[in-house]
Amino acid sequence: MRFRVQRGQSIDFNDLVKGQQHFVGDDIGDFIIRSADGTPAL
Repeated sequence: MRFRVQRGQSIDFNDLVKGQQHFVGDDIGDFIIRSADGTPAL
């Protein structure tokens, strides 16, 4: 399962520990959160 990150868009969210967070989609890139066999990706 791939988490798709839109390029050229900002990602803003409130982290309960670190507070307000802001990232640019170009800096993160897509990442995998679960392998094909169902195990979590590390």
